[in-house]
Amino acid sequence: MKNVHFVRAKKDFVRILRPIDLASLGIQAKETLVWSEQNKFCLVLNNKLSDSLVEKLPEDFLATDAEGDEPDDEISDPLVTLQSPQGIVNDSEDVETDDDESSTLDDEEES
Repeated sequence: MKNVHFVRAKKDFVRILRPIDLASLGIQAKETLVWSEQNKFCLVLNNKLSDSLVEKLPEDFLATDAEGDEPDDEISDPLVTLQSPQGIVNDSEDVETDDDESSTLDDEEES
């Protein structure tokens, strides 16, 4: 999710984009989007919609990551994905240590 800010905000001004307006930009949406003083000219929208708005109307809108959205970004980050197997390798090393202890117990039982 991203915060989409209307950058040309003025007192007593309202920016409205209806589904038909969005469709004319090639953006599919079912709801009317309204930026006003009430919402401080900022809406929280899904990534696809916010990216499309900024791409089509860069002089009107600016998108920033919404608070609490970092976990989703980390999951989609390829570097994090590459680091995950290393964590698994470390876990298996701990298991191997446990196996060594189990082997020692087995040896004692055989004695």
